[in-house]
Amino acid sequence: MLWASGVRLTVEQNELAQQDESAFFVGNHQSALDIPILLVATGGRVRFMAKHTLFRIPIFGWSMWFFGHAPIDRRNARKAKESLDAMIERVRRKPVSLVVFPEGTRCLENRLLPFKQGATKIVQRVGYDVIPFAISGSVNVHKRKQFLLTPGPVRVVFGRPIEAEIAKNMSPIELTERLYAAVEDCFERARVGIPAPTETNQTTETMKA
Repeated sequence: MLWASGVRLTVEQNELAQQDESAFFVGNHQSALDIPILLVATGGRVRFMAKHTLFRIPIFGWSMWFFGHAPIDRRNARKAKESLDAMIERVRRKPVSLVVFPEGTRCLENRLLPFKQGATKIVQRVGYDVIPFAISGSVNVHKRKQFLLTPGPVRVVFGRPIEAEIAKNMSPIELTERLYAAVEDCFERARVGIPAPTETNQTTETMKA
């Protein structure tokens, strides 16, 4: 999918993402391509908690169901809790790394959106070490609500882990602030040499997303 989309991917500190122990990856979100990008960057060893509407997409959404990713309906607290409880039960039976985007939506600008504390509480419930990351450039390849693709560079940077015990003993506010600062540091490194998003950069590619 990334090859067909024209993504030229580079990953910094990739050894942190492909360690044997299960971890919780927390980072920013720019594009629908972020999911396959992170699957490649981590060697396919992660599962996502993603917006439930993504699971309705033919083939892509069906494969997410099949491989055990968790749909989250943010408009329905009961269903969201049921999905989260089921995901936590699965990872306790068969440990696997998880990914969450605490901004809650895709950001089309060259910055981070505020983090939601709900994502932080999920991190503390699971009890894994937390690895911050940042993606830069994927929004230039594919923007929300647009079908055209523009091939280009994408960089993923992973930061140093925050140990599970440290994360557990922090308040949700404290952990949210620490995670934001860690992801922001990764983002500053990730966007070096990556063109800033523009409204007119998707012009020539005719391939459908």
